Amino acid sequence: MAETPLQRDAPRWEWLDDVERCLTFQSADSREGYLSQLVDHASRYAALDSIRVMTNARGCVAYLLVYPGKLAMVGGVAPASSLRSQEELIESAFLLRSLVDSVRGEVELTQAVTFPAEFDVEFDAWRRRCFESAGFRPIAVLKQCALDFSKAPSEPVTSNPFQSTTAIPLTFVPWRKELDAEFVRVVDQTYDGTLDVPELNGVRSTYATLEGYSRTGLRGESFRDWWLIGRGKEYVGCLLVCRHSPKLAELLYLGIVPEERGKGLSYAVMTFLLDWCRLHGVGRILLAADTRNAPALKLYERFGFEDIGTAEAWFASLDRADC
Repeated sequence: MAETPLQRDAPRWEWLDDVERCLTFQSADSREGYLSQLVDHASRYAALDSIRVMTNARGCVAYLLVYPGKLAMVGGVAPASSLRSQEELIESAFLLRSLVDSVRGEVELTQAVTFPAEFDVEFDAWRRRCFESAGFRPIAVLKQCALDFSKAPSEPVTSNPFQSTTAIPLTFVPWRKELDAEFVRVVDQTYDGTLDVPELNGVRSTYATLEGYSRTGLRGESFRDWWLIGRGKEYVGCLLVCRHSPKLAELLYLGIVPEERGKGLSYAVMTFLLDWCRLHGVGRILLAADTRNAPALKLYERFGFEDIGTAEAWFASLDRADC
């Protein structure tokens, strides 16, 4: 492990040893990268006391991250010593549930996103049992995709198959503070009938979701690479992008209102997005989509996005009373 970049001797990183124990079964490369991300997270959201860790007398450990927008994300859980001890499994699940319950008054949504390929197979099976015992349930498999502009064609490889239905041109209205309420309204409309993790509809308010998005990336709250999508006199969708670095962006959300779906609007939006990326020197753009969302995955593939991995989304009910 690289000692200096992670500042292990600094008091503010007193959680680091416990967190590392949760990552024991992760590959060395992904573990080091993840620890660096955690340090960045702790620095960015220091005011939130953003990394919460619990241990017990035996040595079981669990931790989660608190984000702006009333979101908690479980980072990891591990037994004290053995993956084959039923007693340690029960204790670890109880510890994890206690940790979730400890942030109940601060968040609207607690979830976990796991990457099975990065962990030992035996540990991944143990973790699934632990999550389920703690009241989590798997709700979606997410396909992670990326587009590298050094490999991408300068123009889309195919024309818009719905060109005849998009005669009314789209307008892209950039975010400004005065449009906050309109973003909430439009995003809320686009959630109706969504194929991307519909199980989470209504769990967290749209306002809180957008608050969380606004605090990601380089730009901070004062500037957002977000657009309302207009068609005629109405807003028919939204496009939310995050810049993680000058060369790396992420498509956070692309939504179209139900009555305008199936008309090729998403194709036009993706064309706008890729043109914007090229104009601003973005070299790579990331996204994740529910594997059940076949139309979106087909669209991304059409634009040259490649599959780079798979993640599983888990949801913890904050109302569970029997844990």
